Amino acid sequence: MASDLHELTTCSGVGAKVIESELPIPEEVALAGRNLSANAKAWVLYGGEEYSLLLTLDAGKFEKARRRLRRLGSDLVAIGEVRPKKEGVTLLKTDGTRASFDA
Repeated sequence: MASDLHELTTCSGVGAKVIESELPIPEEVALAGRNLSANAKAWVLYGGEEYSLLLTLDAGKFEKARRRLRRLGSDLVAIGEVRPKKEGVTLLKTDGTRASFDA
């Protein structure tokens, strides 16, 4: 996801803030991480095999889009927000600190 986010923000001339606590981590991935003593969040952020789409959407249209996708058997999860380019791409960590979000 990180490389897709950086491509999206670079092409769009914007920054972004990703909220770590909002990242969807499937239970199977979390379980595998625990069993392997690995960081499941890192897999989601940097693995590239999650088969999820990353998109931006006007905040006012989010709930309508979510309802429509749920009727189709899918879901839409807000994991952050688009920010001004000068703010860069950051990760708001669960402990409240911000970190540079590298691709």
